[in-house]
Parts: sequence; C-alpha cells; structure tokens
Amino acid sequence: MAGSSRALSEHGIGQGESENHYISLLRREIERHKRYPAQARRMQDEGLVVVRFSLTNEGYISSVVLEQTSGVASLDNAALAAVKR
Repeated sequence: MAGSSRALSEHGIGQGESENHYISLLRREIERHKRYPAQARRMQDEGLVVVRFSLTNEGYISSVVLEQTSGVASLDNAALAAVKR
C-alpha cells in the first residue's frame, strides 16, 4: 500500500493468486484501516463514500480519487485515508 505500508505483493499476492483472492485480500486490508471519525460519531453523521484507486504492477497505490462524496468531509477524508494506508 502507499506510504509506509507494504505492498500487497509483499504478502505473496499477485504472484499466481487468482484475481478474486487478490480482491478479497485488498478489501480486507482496506477494511482493517477504516476508522470512523470521532466527530462524525458524536454528530451521528453517516454517509456513503465512493473511492476510486489504481494499483501499480507491484501492488502499490498510484492514485486515490474521491468518486462520490458523503456530504460529510470527515467521512470522506477517513475513507480516503483508509485506502492510502
């Protein structure tokens, strides 16, 4: 993953594994990094955020784009951060 995180290929992914398995592990890694913003929790803010990203051949994130906002900046930023971690 981007930043200080390791690429998924370092976990043995993308080296002969099926595409579905790769997507499952990628999704699990993003889920593991999700954090619900404290302020949004206090305000009972909810929303759907759609994030689009690309991966390099090595498994690193090359771009992260907010495709659809939730209307709540803290939720949008948390979703982007989960992918970037």
